[in-house]
Amino acid sequence: MSDQLPPSVSAPPGRAYEVLTPGEKFGDYQVLRCVSYDLLGSLYGVRKPRAKQEQTVFVMPPIIKATPDFKQRFAQVAPKLCGLEHENVFSFSEASEVKDRFTFLGDPFDGENLADYLQSYVNKQLKERRTENDEPRELVSDMPMGLPADQVTPILSQVLEGLTYLHQNKIQHFNLNPTNILRTKDGVVKVAGFGLLTLIGQERFEEIVSAGIPPIALGGRAIRINSVDILSPEARQGKPSDARSDVYALGITAYWLLTGRKPTADYTPPSEMVHGLDEKWDVFIANCLDREPEKRYQTVAKAKADFDEFDKIRPLRSSSARSSIGTSETKTIFHHLEFIPVPKQVKARGEKSARAFRLAVLGIVCLGVGFLVFSMLNSMIGDESMDGMTAIRTPEGQVPRLSISIFPESSSMKISSTDLNYIVRDGKLGLNILPGSYRLEFSSPGFTTTSRLIQIEQEPQSISVRLKPAFTNVSFTSLAETKLTAKDSDGEIIELGETNADGVLALEGKIPAGEYTITAKKDGYLVTKSGPFELSPSEDNRFDIPLDPILGVLRVKSDPSGAEIYYEDRKIGMTNATLQDLPVNEEFLLTLKLEGYRESILAVTVKPDTRDVLDFGVLTPLSGEIAPVIKLGGQEATPEQLKAVTISGKSVNAKLGDETFSANSSNIVAGQFRISDINEGEITMTVEHPDYLNETKTFTLENQVRMKVIYDLAPKPAILTLSPQPAGEQWTIELNGQKVKLDEMRAPLKPDVKQTLTISNENFFEMSKAFTPKPNEKLTWAPELTRIPSAETGKDYDVPFLKMPLVWVSPGSFTMGSPLTEPSRLPEEGPITQVRLTQGYWIGAHEVNQTQYEELIGFNPSRQAGKTRPVDYVSWREAMAFCSKLNEREQAAGRIPAGYEYRLPTEAEWEYAARAGTNTPFNWGATATAANGNFQGKYPRDFESSELDGTDHYGSKPVGSYPPNAWGLYDVHGNVREWCYDNYNARLPGDAVADWVRLEDNTRRPTRGGGWEDFAIRARAASRSEGLSEQSRSGSSGFRLVLARIIPE
Repeated sequence: MSDQLPPSVSAPPGRAYEVLTPGEKFGDYQVLRCVSYDLLGSLYGVRKPRAKQEQTVFVMPPIIKATPDFKQRFAQVAPKLCGLEHENVFSFSEASEVKDRFTFLGDPFDGENLADYLQSYVNKQLKERRTENDEPRELVSDMPMGLPADQVTPILSQVLEGLTYLHQNKIQHFNLNPTNILRTKDGVVKVAGFGLLTLIGQERFEEIVSAGIPPIALGGRAIRINSVDILSPEARQGKPSDARSDVYALGITAYWLLTGRKPTADYTPPSEMVHGLDEKWDVFIANCLDREPEKRYQTVAKAKADFDEFDKIRPLRSSSARSSIGTSETKTIFHHLEFIPVPKQVKARGEKSARAFRLAVLGIVCLGVGFLVFSMLNSMIGDESMDGMTAIRTPEGQVPRLSISIFPESSSMKISSTDLNYIVRDGKLGLNILPGSYRLEFSSPGFTTTSRLIQIEQEPQSISVRLKPAFTNVSFTSLAETKLTAKDSDGEIIELGETNADGVLALEGKIPAGEYTITAKKDGYLVTKSGPFELSPSEDNRFDIPLDPILGVLRVKSDPSGAEIYYEDRKIGMTNATLQDLPVNEEFLLTLKLEGYRESILAVTVKPDTRDVLDFGVLTPLSGEIAPVIKLGGQEATPEQLKAVTISGKSVNAKLGDETFSANSSNIVAGQFRISDINEGEITMTVEHPDYLNETKTFTLENQVRMKVIYDLAPKPAILTLSPQPAGEQWTIELNGQKVKLDEMRAPLKPDVKQTLTISNENFFEMSKAFTPKPNEKLTWAPELTRIPSAETGKDYDVPFLKMPLVWVSPGSFTMGSPLTEPSRLPEEGPITQVRLTQGYWIGAHEVNQTQYEELIGFNPSRQAGKTRPVDYVSWREAMAFCSKLNEREQAAGRIPAGYEYRLPTEAEWEYAARAGTNTPFNWGATATAANGNFQGKYPRDFESSELDGTDHYGSKPVGSYPPNAWGLYDVHGNVREWCYDNYNARLPGDAVADWVRLEDNTRRPTRGGGWEDFAIRARAASRSEGLSEQSRSGSSGFRLVLARIIPE
């Protein structure tokens, strides 16, 4: 792709229209070339530095940023414009601001706009016409130089495709000129620049037009189409525009592509300008260019339908094509016109007269500039004067520079601003005329004078002029309320109107002079054609139109009968019936209407004095089509799954009764169900699949409508049959952690979801298994469960179902209490006693946590909430109650060794296990800080800083937060104070004792190990708290249990 700007792309600078040049930096992009150019913005090929891929960016004019609400409107509308995707629409991927300019970013484009494409084609044609010795000549501006029809056809077809897609998405183009139609090198046409006029707004658009210069070519082509040229008459008049304005622009573009010229107010059909062009092009373009929107194609879709059936195109209107089509000479939109001064006499006539005056002044200025340019060209060419005259009749035998064909044949032609006047006798006039710009005036008696602006250059050229007849006054007399139409000699139909109560229709200045045939229509009378009549502008034309009553007879039948019969939207009877007074000897349409059935239309021609039968046959019921979308479990069913789907339903219609229907795999078309010919009305339809739950919906089906109905069938649950072994046990079943009750050990499972089933019994290890079943799947599981063993001497043990590990403590001896030399020693820690434990026991590796306590007791009394924190705010009695309930459960299961029980540890058992074979204040040594356990201060105390040292938190910590001692016990120093089994006494027994436990008649109980709110001295192994009441509770007191020998009472 070339990085050079095409030769025809050159636009003068201006604040409304600015063209970026190749090589120029624009934000992060480097401009490679200008693809298209327009008042509302330009499209450029760009590339980022070091990027291989080329992109396109559409840049809107800088003047729009002055619009107060444009930025907000841009943010709202741009995403919709960027979301459009169609082969014949130039798509953009994103919208943004670059260097204070609003832009759209698109994909690379390899091609050119239609204006440049036509320019290239014309240049090529001129080059081929070059003779061997001649230099290439420039085109004469009025010479038709368009594309061949076989090239225009695919271009317009693709433009219609793109416009239809845009209109379907509620987007009007309003700026469809050739620079906004792009053509790739492969011939693919894309519509660009859509929606911008709506985005910018009419007022700002007028400012852009008045502030800038339309981007026309500055080369050999004299005429290009810009944003102003394609404006519809209603847009030029400031009236609201709709899809028909795009139809008008399409007609302008089609005319220009075929002829290389714009249509003007003095409209010339393209077939008269292009030799051999099919006259159906005249009809299609006329159907687009009518000045009255109501007489154009009403939608682009309608224009496309006619274009696709080109050979069948017919005129849309009955008025004269040449008098009702072409460009509109109405109010301009240029704001600069307001600055042209207006004489008082003109201004007094109103704003329209002042507007027209400014237009005239602007036209004179433009004409003057044009004449000056061509005069300069003439001086350079060196044409010689013909004895001082501008033009003479061409002598016989010479080729005229200007050949004129005119209708009517007897006319006259005058060259404005000269005294030259020529009489035309046979409709032909040849002139030798100097190159330049001229206005030619044509006139003839009985016809309206018209003028033509023409540019004369070196090449011979021809023009054709057809004068419009002058308007006449005419009066028609017939019966009252008779509708009259006139057909002129060209076959054009003119709606005249309806006679009044006196049977008179008088028309002044509404019908051009000429020859007409008058058609009269009145209910109950034959359609009458009278004439031809010659209407003269110089006479008072009066004509009488007689009418004859209708005499036709016809019997009309249908099955079922009772249908209403309509003739020209008027009800004339019901089937089966004999109709009188029908039109005879001409074809007309009869329409049958019956509730519950589709309208039926037949054409018939009734012969006079006959009794024909028109049988409509069996009427078609009102019906539609159902297209159910089947989803299974939220996912659209695969073709294989659809084979198992069956559908049944019933249609209820007030007139037609009930109708049942069904569908299976034979109704699947292109991977989707299609159920056709279902009577309209209320539909109840059920969709079934063997592995999913049925779904029924009720809805209303309308005639000739394909209704999409979405069904989403929920999957049937899978069934798991359980057969746990050994048989005869009572089992607890949990599904995903939730207990469930099963009927006959059958568990329903959600399909396509992973679920875990757990089976347990207080005497067996629980078993779990994960399942991800399919819908309606049948599964079985026969687990072999293992009985939970009892604690085994010499081995650690986990209390079943509580996840409470117990550490085995072997028999042995230790020194209980503290020596007199131990810092901060208290009297109750002596005298030193040698204790021998004769039996081993199990002790909890952790303090009992809140989850374990709540699992067994059913509630959690703790003030320091946390599932893995030690249970607190529990009294000695409540701790013993926990042990009692655990004994009851485990003894029933036979898991407690003979002579053992769960209880609180004795002080001797607690200190023996806590020391773990050491004789220092702490099982890790003789000093301690808050880093060693959950307590306050440090040890030994120095009475200066220890009161200030403490943990950085409040309350207990999860059990096991600090390293264990040598025997695997956690948190024996700090966290919570731990209740012991003994009665409290302020002194130890001293000497040597075996299996010592103090049982006295008091209710005070000791705690050991210290808690989170105690200083380190209270967390020592030998520290004994003063006895507390069995019923006292504290947020820093808990317990640790043992499985040890039974202590006799």
